[in-house]
Amino acid sequence: MRVTPGTAPSTAWPALTPMEPLTLVQTAEACGRYRWVEQRLFEVTGAWARSAEDGGAQLYLHRWSRIHGWHAELWAARRPRGTVIDDVGDAPPPAGDPLRAAVDGLAERPARPAPAGAALAELTGAVLPGLAASYREHLRRAGPVADGPVMRVLALALADIEEEMAAGRTLAGWLDRP
Repeated sequence: MRVTPGTAPSTAWPALTPMEPLTLVQTAEACGRYRWVEQRLFEVTGAWARSAEDGGAQLYLHRWSRIHGWHAELWAARRPRGTVIDDVGDAPPPAGDPLRAAVDGLAERPARPAPAGAALAELTGAVLPGLAASYREHLRRAGPVADGPVMRVLALALADIEEEMAAGRTLAGWLDRP
């Protein structure tokens, strides 16, 4: 689309359509899925940390395992509760969900010998970007009045994941060096 001088930006670009906010049940389901994913990442990265031979990899994996465990606790605390949604639990993402498949793929890797750069590349190149995309999408659909505490956890977890991806990519490259 060409913008001519003097044209107001509102007429030069198509208007964004507001997204439907998440319902209380959808928010509860999302928090439960996030808790499940973060708990699985805590378990997987913790198992990798215990078996890593490289000291740098041990420190990286142990640190991020603890952070994923903390995120799981935050999600458990932020899941809305009430009579309508009490049955909504910490269910995994549905079968066929790409994020679930990626996390399950990491969990299927043997803890011994410790995963090397390829496993970290999978974590930082597929799993964490997928989780970050889910968090970003949720942030776009959340409202500050109804979802303030959830939005705070989303922002905090997103910042942690972005930091983890950058550090993990560096470590993965270092572990795969000749």
